[in-house]
Amino acid sequence: MEKYKITEETMEFKGVILHRIEAVRSFGEVKKGDKGGWVEKEENLSHEGNAWVTGNAKVYENGRIQWNAEVFENAEVHGDAMVSGNVKIFGNAQIYGEAWVTGNVKVFGNAKIFGNAWLEEHSEVYGNAEVYRYANVFGDARVCGFAVVFDTARISGNAKISETAKVYENAWVHGYARLRGEVEVHGNAEVFENALLCGKNKVSGYTLVYGYTKMC
Repeated sequence: MEKYKITEETMEFKGVILHRIEAVRSFGEVKKGDKGGWVEKEENLSHEGNAWVTGNAKVYENGRIQWNAEVFENAEVHGDAMVSGNVKIFGNAQIYGEAWVTGNVKVFGNAKIFGNAWLEEHSEVYGNAEVYRYANVFGDARVCGFAVVFDTARISGNAKISETAKVYENAWVHGYARLRGEVEVHGNAEVFENALLCGKNKVSGYTLVYGYTKMC
């Protein structure tokens, strides 16, 4: 059963014609007649669940919003990106490429998720952070500030990556580990438990940093 229609109100954005959507029935917190955000085509937003696009948010190309996911404010989802579950994408956040965002994830601020990156569970990416290539952020992990996570790196557990920290190659940061400053963790390095890295420290190779280690 359809829950919205594509209206005749249009705008051109990055060379693509987008259409304003309007709810044709009530669902979730959306009421019949509510105007939503912008989509290029019906395939961008599922009629199932409570998935919705509102505000000035835009979903185009082959971007897909489904289940109970919400995209609002000035957020964008495009390329072949998939957003599902109970995800919330807002602010000026962008999800694109072949990125997959699911679970109870939140992406906001000026954050960018792209390439083949995967976000799931209760993780959050915000500020000016970027997650890309084949990186995976999951659990209750947080990536924020100007931090970047890329290649096949993983951030999980309750780990927090902030400021201008970088995690890449096959590195894994998890547990309650904290990275901030100009820290770089790469190679096959693993930082976990309650370890704290800050300043300009670099960890690489097969190095393990764990326990209550503090490198600042």
